[in-house]
Amino acid sequence: MKITILYITTFLLSLSCFFLPISAEEQNKHLGASQLTAEETWESSTGKKLYFGQYNNDPMLFRVLKSNQNEILLDCDTVITNLPFNNDDRTDDLNNWSTSDLRNWLNGNNFYSKDSVFNTIERNLILTTNHPVETYDLLIHSTDWEATNFKDYASSEKIYLLSTKEVFSKYGNNENFLNKSDSNWWLRTAYRPLLNNYQLSSVGYNDYRGYGYGFELGVSPAFRIDPSSILFTTRLAENIYELTLLDSSMHLSVSGQITKHLQNGNTLLNVPYSYSDSNINQANRISLLITDKEYTESNASIQHYQNITSEVHENGFLEFVLPVRLNSSDHVYLIAEKITDEGMTDYASLPIEISIPNSFTNILLSVQNPDGITVENGIQLEDLPLPDKTLITTELNPEGIQEEVTWDLDHLLGSYDPSKKEQQVFSVKGIVSVPEDVTNPNAISTEIIIQVTVKAKEITIQTSPETGDNQYIIISVILTIASAVLLIGYLVYWKIKHR
Repeated sequence: MKITILYITTFLLSLSCFFLPISAEEQNKHLGASQLTAEETWESSTGKKLYFGQYNNDPMLFRVLKSNQNEILLDCDTVITNLPFNNDDRTDDLNNWSTSDLRNWLNGNNFYSKDSVFNTIERNLILTTNHPVETYDLLIHSTDWEATNFKDYASSEKIYLLSTKEVFSKYGNNENFLNKSDSNWWLRTAYRPLLNNYQLSSVGYNDYRGYGYGFELGVSPAFRIDPSSILFTTRLAENIYELTLLDSSMHLSVSGQITKHLQNGNTLLNVPYSYSDSNINQANRISLLITDKEYTESNASIQHYQNITSEVHENGFLEFVLPVRLNSSDHVYLIAEKITDEGMTDYASLPIEISIPNSFTNILLSVQNPDGITVENGIQLEDLPLPDKTLITTELNPEGIQEEVTWDLDHLLGSYDPSKKEQQVFSVKGIVSVPEDVTNPNAISTEIIIQVTVKAKEITIQTSPETGDNQYIIISVILTIASAVLLIGYLVYWKIKHR
């Protein structure tokens, strides 16, 4: 990934003084698996459903049959394919789930281990389930058979089929389970109808039935997942959700000092960041998350959630407006996310909590060069009327403040000789003293230059009140006599020439 520096400015919607604005996205997003609640028996009108994995490139939807802080039990909402319980070449253990071909298919490269069904992160969430051997009685009346004695074989696997007992426990003796398909689908339980030997149990669109191992019936997988890696559940429709899972290969970090600025009455944060990933789940956005408690606490809730940028680079700067009102107990996080299509799992880096600076950063915006000055001829450098201060503007003082200037008279731009009578022009450099609380991240020059113009010396005849008038009279007489002599000389010359 090419290293680039990106300055991103996204102005998030500010808050009122009393409440946070709630976007549709954040209204439907919740921390952890808190929304995936499950009642004692699953009801089609109120039961929660969750997208997880894909089959034949279609997102798979599962019913949430059980949910707590340790596990979530999922049962597929549909039949994904039709397969026999055992193939025809089997000669023993034909009704034993633990050794069946269907169990091997579900837990092998055709389903569980297939990357197009579950990726590595999803697969790692699926828990191993240990089923004990169990024999029990359930009186089931169907249209043409009656069964009372059932047997579940001991097994241990990731993906399994529900047992007859689990169906009765999670769905009750109603039609909630009987709406997956218009045909029957396998359970893992063997049963003994009346006095016959054990056969295989299945359930269908209108009743429970028994089938031999070779029939191709529907396959509806079930499994348990670990909720500890669920960052968000997002509501897509009534009682239907998708997940955002933590991806340990996605790394977002703050790479420098966080600064807080005041801009148009809003609190603006500037956060330098670094990001890396394994190139599997490449982030396509960075989000702001504000919670009322640490996000890992079971009763934490989202106060604000917003996309900051949809351009993620290895190094960059995030610039965004914070909500106007933050409680002292609120926690502010940044998250790199990979947002996918609806019905598919999203991924996120571990949220990083950022500390909001107590004071605003006062950034230097400009330094004003003073107007040039004009001085009299012969002035000494130390007597130049240079201004003591000049105007600077900052974020907190946009109208400007006067700050002191130190002038460098030892290194002029140009030359100056006080003894010269001609006009001279040169410049003087100065350094502006910037207050300690003002930062200069944009490297604005604090050096200023003022142009100095020295006038040429005027040539005048010095007079005094006593002698001034007499001097002018004498000069006038002399000039008059000289003019007369020249005229007489010219007339004499002309007369002699024309005789």
